[in-house]
Amino acid sequence: MGGSGTSGILRFKSSCGETFTVALGIHNYNVWCDAQVNLRDDETAVKMHPEYYNRGSLSDQAHSGIFKGTKNANCVGISFTQTDGNQLPAVLYYNPEKDRRVY
Repeated sequence: MGGSGTSGILRFKSSCGETFTVALGIHNYNVWCDAQVNLRDDETAVKMHPEYYNRGSLSDQAHSGIFKGTKNANCVGISFTQTDGNQLPAVLYYNPEKDRRVY
């Protein structure tokens, strides 16, 4: 991404059929991310990305890191290994095994 005010979104479908998106961005020079899980086929990245802006349905879903459980008790997560500077690596986690943690 080129700097503050930029973002992107990727959509994944796992081998067990789970569909999820991962959004990453920079706002006011701070990183943000989100994961949406248990998606329908018509919930595409192209349709969802604008919802993070202009008071869209996902505009309050900007996190500094996130882990979400899926309907099959799997886990999707994102964390940043660095949060300042010009290189801001993110780690995407997908655990296809049952998440047995207690929340």
